[in-house]
Amino acid sequence: MPKFKDFHLTDLLYGICSYIPNSNGLHYFLADFDNESPKEIMGRAGKILIEKYRFGHLYLIKSGKGYHIVSFSKKLTINKYIKILKEMDADRRFTWWVKKTKYGIVRLSRRSSHMKVPKLVAVLKSPYHKWEDTFARDYYLHILRLEDKIKTVKRVKVYG
Repeated sequence: MPKFKDFHLTDLLYGICSYIPNSNGLHYFLADFDNESPKEIMGRAGKILIEKYRFGHLYLIKSGKGYHIVSFSKKLTINKYIKILKEMDADRRFTWWVKKTKYGIVRLSRRSSHMKVPKLVAVLKSPYHKWEDTFARDYYLHILRLEDKIKTVKRVKVYG
């Protein structure tokens, strides 16, 4: 039986994880950027992710306090993933979490505190777009659209 101290208050109803099942520990690129303009984020993403690392298309998602960048076009080792997060100057807490847990996760659901639904705001097209995991991309974008239909979210206690 879990003790009360083992429960944590959360409002992450669901998210998407960077870890790719059955891939020998590889990850897709997911990043969180708080309190930055989309222009700054897209500029860095274009220079670092597309020009330097030759990622395929990138998806810019408006989240509560900032933005997420998501890409399903490159499979990265955890060390390379963390290196690129630092180079992109992603949110420090997000990068810390990835280093600690060995995976990244970005929210698909709204927060109960501000009720802002994550939304796709831009697709950064890449000339290096040769391959993309269309199943993962379509699943992610479909869930974002479904979230828009949810009326209320309440904080829940979860065991973990």
